[in-house]
Amino acid sequence: MKQIDKLKTPKFIQQIQSTLKPLEFLDNCAQNYGELFFTNFLGNLETLVVSHPQDLQELFNPKNKILDAPGAANEIVKPLVGENSLILQDGERHRKQRKLMMPPFHGEKMLHYGEQICEITKQVTQHLQPGETFIARHLSEDITMKIILKVVFGIDEGLRFEKLKNLMTTWLGLTNSPLSASVLLFPSLQKDLGSWSPWG
Repeated sequence: MKQIDKLKTPKFIQQIQSTLKPLEFLDNCAQNYGELFFTNFLGNLETLVVSHPQDLQELFNPKNKILDAPGAANEIVKPLVGENSLILQDGERHRKQRKLMMPPFHGEKMLHYGEQICEITKQVTQHLQPGETFIARHLSEDITMKIILKVVFGIDEGLRFEKLKNLMTTWLGLTNSPLSASVLLFPSLQKDLGSWSPWG
């Protein structure tokens, strides 16, 4: 079996490069190390980056049992989702919690969700004109936010809706700029600074 390369750059530099210019960082890594390499851009956690479609298919094939729930790999989102989130759990605990959550995502309920998702998408895009240029990210964020609030939380208007939407927008906005994203990558920056920080 071929030895998988590890980035030679110091961990701290990897974190800074991946925070400031994430796509450029990954492109450079792919050029220098290929489609399969280890990096430490998520802090002390060594992360395997896989970009070849066939390797990804192999990795996620449940028959191969290569991947369990990668809870440790998702540590970076802990400040956003909380320490008991399903995506932070591994092994048997993850399987049990996932099993409890699955019934609402089967059968007729999924068809109903699909209808709601289509309706929300139509509402958000109805103002667009043929040939009009728009920023897809903003549009998809708006659609996603409304889907989460309606389908997951069951609300689509009113004061509670606005409060939750603003809160989620603020938290998800942490990933919009390198400076704010650095708060997720460097736990030492996750301090309660009152209204000056998300932890206040």
